[in-house]
Amino acid sequence: MKQSETIVSKRLRQLKVLVVLLLLLTAARVGYMKLLYTSEFAVKQKQTIEASGTSILANFRNAPNLAGFHAVTREEIIQNSKDDPSLLSVLAAVNQFCQKGCEGAPMLFFKEHTAIVLYQNKDGEQHAAQLQKSQNEWVNAGKAD
Repeated sequence: MKQSETIVSKRLRQLKVLVVLLLLLTAARVGYMKLLYTSEFAVKQKQTIEASGTSILANFRNAPNLAGFHAVTREEIIQNSKDDPSLLSVLAAVNQFCQKGCEGAPMLFFKEHTAIVLYQNKDGEQHAAQLQKSQNEWVNAGKAD
């Protein structure tokens, strides 16, 4: 009887230690998250991300005339590619443009059978490429005016 009591008490002690460690770990995590989100760090990161997304077009030198074009996101292209699979060639062209890496996300503008891609390389060069739809695929038509 004595031996079974010591085994049970040993297991209970181990269980208590485990529970206390888990509670301490949870308290440390909650404290860290509170510190992170109440500090200026999270606010600055959010502002930086928002600014980088909206300032690409505003800072774009020699931007082509985009009258009549409408902006499209990658997610919209993927959704619309279910109806028009040729749109996937637009994503392939964008990936080809950004082979060396792009600063921020490229911006896509569509108008009938023409698309314009605005992107900036990692080295700071800004480019505007035009894509034309020919049959079932979008092909690079050169530099956008």
